[in-house]
Amino acid sequence: MPAGIPGIHHVTCITGDVQKCADFYVGVLGLRFVKKSINQDLPDTYHIYFGDYLGTPGSAMTFFGWPTWPSRRAGSGQVTTVSFQVPSGSLGFWSNRLNKLGVDHRLVTRSDADALVLHDADGIELELVANSIEDRWTPWPDSPVDAEHAIRGFHSVTMTLAEMAATFNLLTSVMGFRVTTQSIYFREPGGVLFEIATDGPGFTVDESPDTLGTTLSLPPWFQVRRDRLDETLPPIVVPTTATTSAH
Repeated sequence: MPAGIPGIHHVTCITGDVQKCADFYVGVLGLRFVKKSINQDLPDTYHIYFGDYLGTPGSAMTFFGWPTWPSRRAGSGQVTTVSFQVPSGSLGFWSNRLNKLGVDHRLVTRSDADALVLHDADGIELELVANSIEDRWTPWPDSPVDAEHAIRGFHSVTMTLAEMAATFNLLTSVMGFRVTTQSIYFREPGGVLFEIATDGPGFTVDESPDTLGTTLSLPPWFQVRRDRLDETLPPIVVPTTATTSAH
C-alpha cells in the first residue's frame, strides 16, 4: 500500500497588499516572516511565507502579492476557511490579544473543540482552534506571542463544493499515494487547486535559520533578474516584537 498523506504542508492564498498581510500575520498572529520570494508565473510580484521559526511543514501560510486582483466573494471550488491549532486553554489569551489589537472575532463551539473566528487583512476567514496536536512545531523566540500560546500549525482547511461525491472519492481513494517529487499540482473535479509537497528541502536551503525572510530568495533561473526585481518590488517592513506585543 502507498504511504498516506501525513497532513497539510502549507496553504497559499492571494493578498492585495503584502505590507498589510505581513503586519497581520506577524504583528497579530505572531508567525515569523520566513521567506520573501517571487511568483514564478508572474515574477514582478511577491510570494511571501509565514510560519514557525523554521517554516516547518504544516505551519507555513503563503501568499502571492497581487494588488490588481479583483475583489471576489468566496464560493464553490474555493477554500473558504483556514484553521490554525493553538494550545488548549489559550483562547482567553487570544481573545484578549485580538481585542487589544482591534481585531473583530467571535467564539464558536463545536463537538470537538472551541475556536475563535476572525478575518485577516484581505478578509480571508481564519480560525484559532484550541486543539494542539502538532508535535513538529519550532517556536520563534522573537514572536510577539508567547510560546505557550503560539500557533502550532494548521488544524484544517474548509472547502466549499457544488457537488461532494467526486471530491470525496478523490481525497479518500486517489490521494493515498507516495510522493516521489517535490511538488505535484492538480485540480480536483470541483476546480480546487491542490499541491502535493514533500517536507524537504525546507526554507533553510538558501538562508540560515537566523536570517530567514530577510532577503529576496530567487531560484537559480531568476537570478539574472535580481537587480530589476529589487528595484520594482515594493519593500516589506516586517513588524518587530516591540511594536506588536499585546498580552
